[in-house]
Amino acid sequence: MSSASLISGADMWEKTGEWVVLDKPSFLFEVVEYRDGERQMLFINLFVKKWSPETLVEIKRDYAAFRECVSCPIYIVAEEFTPTWEHFVRSFGFEPLIEAECTDGESRRLFVSLKKEKKDGQVDEPNYPATE
Repeated sequence: MSSASLISGADMWEKTGEWVVLDKPSFLFEVVEYRDGERQMLFINLFVKKWSPETLVEIKRDYAAFRECVSCPIYIVAEEFTPTWEHFVRSFGFEPLIEAECTDGESRRLFVSLKKEKKDGQVDEPNYPATE
């Protein structure tokens, strides 16, 4: 998962921060924030260092804990889109949003993860299974 090159266009999105959430032997998980005035886009980057079924379980567990604490939409875009990548990000609750032109001139599919609001106004936490 990656923020790749941020969406271009008339909006003036500015990168305002980048933080390492987790740096483990098997993966690195980062958050990158962009702002355009009061508007915010929060992207995540995931770099897998050592792939295994156990790594997938660990990533899903750690991402679920992160998502519980973050109520805003989270965005991702692939540097190289493949059906396997799409299946992977959908397993974390991401859905396709738009085809976006990025700053490098390439068009990429932008995915978003939204927390759903219940009828009583409370936020419904997404359920991320530990395994597929």
